[in-house]
Amino acid sequence: PAVLQGSTNCNDFTFTANSTCSAVAAWNFGDGNSDAGSSVVHSYTSAGNYVVCYQAAPTGCCPPPAACVGITVPIAANFSYSTNCSTVIFSDGSTFLPGFNITAWSWSFGDPGNSTSNTQNPSFTYPGGGTYNVILTVSALGGCSATIVIPVIITAPDITPNIQSSACNSPVQFIATIN
Repeated sequence: PAVLQGSTNCNDFTFTANSTCSAVAAWNFGDGNSDAGSSVVHSYTSAGNYVVCYQAAPTGCCPPPAACVGITVPIAANFSYSTNCSTVIFSDGSTFLPGFNITAWSWSFGDPGNSTSNTQNPSFTYPGGGTYNVILTVSALGGCSATIVIPVIITAPDITPNIQSSACNSPVQFIATIN
């Protein structure tokens, strides 16, 4: 197969089957993921060395023998998170191979204010419940970078007010208890 590594995004690869067979190629990316098509794009979430193989599905004239290629993913962005109400603590889980130490982290929290951070393990308080697409881009020596987007779900508390009709046109006080 032909391999094209993403320009500066070192964990993105485009694979193209070099078969003359008209059948759809089945791809195994060597990281537990697979796809189908004559040309596919895959983003790795862990740095390492992988063997990528494809096999054209039989259509009567095929299949040709499986074709494999070895690739190296020098860095890969990844993270996990934990929530406490609307505050999220992010934990960088990015990986790198020796010689490609990560030197910078760039977070975009996906909130309406387009908030960002450049710390390795930031925390952020969201303005309310919803799904926010968090983007982490890590950069390594030599200009190599890797990006991942993970949706973060914030569950807003359920609030059910019960206002007595006797409170009409009177001040009302709300008290919240967070468990």
